[in-house]
Amino acid sequence: MRDINVIREDYNEYIMQQLHEYEISLGMIGSAIERMKAKKLISENVQITGRIKSFKSAYLNYERDKKIDDCFGLRIVAKQEELVKIREELAKLLTVKSTKDHRKRMNTGYNAVHQMVYLNNEFIDGLKDIDPHLFPLLEIQYWDEETERDCFNGNLSYAHYKHRDIKKMAKQYNENPESVYEELPTYYEIEGKEVKRLSKEETLDRMYPELKTELEENQEQMLDIGWEKRHIVEKPIMCFFFCNNYWLLASNSI
Repeated sequence: MRDINVIREDYNEYIMQQLHEYEISLGMIGSAIERMKAKKLISENVQITGRIKSFKSAYLNYERDKKIDDCFGLRIVAKQEELVKIREELAKLLTVKSTKDHRKRMNTGYNAVHQMVYLNNEFIDGLKDIDPHLFPLLEIQYWDEETERDCFNGNLSYAHYKHRDIKKMAKQYNENPESVYEELPTYYEIEGKEVKRLSKEETLDRMYPELKTELEENQEQMLDIGWEKRHIVEKPIMCFFFCNNYWLLASNSI
């Protein structure tokens, strides 16, 4: 079996080879949705984010499925009726390779549609200094607003989905933040053609809002413990001793 560090290096090289073209893809999709907003076809509340899988997540998928095919992704959050319009508009820009409708799965609560897509050649050919073969296959996740709420604050939260123990994660973060960061994906915020790569700290806050709450509670507890230690009142120690025909009182209190 190949050494995991070699696999990690290969994966990182694979990502870097297609990173520029991926970010161009995000900008093109973001621009298409921005034009829809300008025409009042959809509301200004539609959100777009991008993500590149961490090596850990990609490797776990590879062990399970023996393939890695959704390293590069983006998520669109809107009302259901807006998502239909967006999919119709993006069909002019993208070719859909496969669709997975999670809404048809019973009792999951995950009402999302996932599509594996790639940019149509007609939109790539006009770009200068770009290798068309480096445009990656993209996974687009279409979420409605209810799904977003459940995924960030409910039973579908990332911590719940990944079976992460937030208390253990907080302990790990306090001891070695980098060990937590290296398990995170790379996240993007997209506004029109503007593509912003988030810092690891920003990504952590977005993915695990429960962790921030846990860390703040731990800090408050430590402050309370420190305050109590500083305000412990020593019990005075008193004794009598005989000196020059008098009983005298001695104490450690001031």
